[in-house]
Amino acid sequence: MKVLQHTLKLAMIAIVLVFTSCSKDDSVSEDNAASDEPTNHELLMTGQWYIQSTSDGGNSTDCERQAYLQFIDEDTLLIQGYYDDGELNCLADPIRNISYEMDGDDTINYVGDPTFQLIIEYISITQLVLRQTDGMNSRTIHLSK
Repeated sequence: MKVLQHTLKLAMIAIVLVFTSCSKDDSVSEDNAASDEPTNHELLMTGQWYIQSTSDGGNSTDCERQAYLQFIDEDTLLIQGYYDDGELNCLADPIRNISYEMDGDDTINYVGDPTFQLIIEYISITQLVLRQTDGMNSRTIHLSK
């Protein structure tokens, strides 16, 4: 049962991580081109984003909060999950390499099956809030550096 729960948690983390990155929009407006402010996609690619909490109660232990998302480039996201093995050991899941596409400056589409979206609700250099949705269900994910 613990293995099944762990697998389900890892699958949810992977889905969340897959949808938390965004790509740079090729059609940059004149306002953005003249601005010195980084785009959402540029902010996403500034390092590892550690999952602090989710609206469904996931990542509640110190071990699980070591999980992170890292947007490597325009379409590649790495997801590293961690879990408690029930014997006071914190174990790492294999790192997942996931493809994504940006839709505008605030929507990240997972390239694969099942289909999910991550919508950037808030982003700064140190904080990221995502809403993960599959069209029927959604949850909020809080991340930080």
